Amino acid sequence: MRTPSSAARFTRQDSDRGDQVLAIDRLKIQSMEQWEKAIDRYSPGDTATIRYIQRGIERLAELDFDEDPQLQIVTMESAGLSPSSAQRQFRRDWLGADTGSD
Repeated sequence: MRTPSSAARFTRQDSDRGDQVLAIDRLKIQSMEQWEKAIDRYSPGDTATIRYIQRGIERLAELDFDEDPQLQIVTMESAGLSPSSAQRQFRRDWLGADTGSD
């Protein structure tokens, strides 16, 4: 097994179906819930060490957390849609103000 200092960068393209993640940094991963809790600790720009088994070989790599360039949050109005009265009220209750146009 390689040490973190000699580990390669780990990307989505590096993973194969059937890979088993063992740990992210010091956090052991034994369930999907543990995986989700572990990755929620990181923000875009962070780096962690991932330990995993791929094709029967235990591997170690650096995992870079990036933003999803295809994910964009926009108001319905800016997407050319008209929210219902209930949706506008929900948004006012949630954000404290209506960010769209009434």
